[in-house]
Amino acid sequence: MDETASCPVCGRDAAAIGRRQLQIVFRCDGCKVVFKRNRSWPYIY
Repeated sequence: MDETASCPVCGRDAAAIGRRQLQIVFRCDGCKVVFKRNRSWPYIY
């Protein structure tokens, strides 16, 4: 779980904290917002 995503509130990099169903959940250290990535990535086989 070393993925990062841009926080939708403050724009900082947020670290992945776990999974919810098939989506990765992120938490921003700056503003403490917990969010899921809002776009689907293609599956890689």
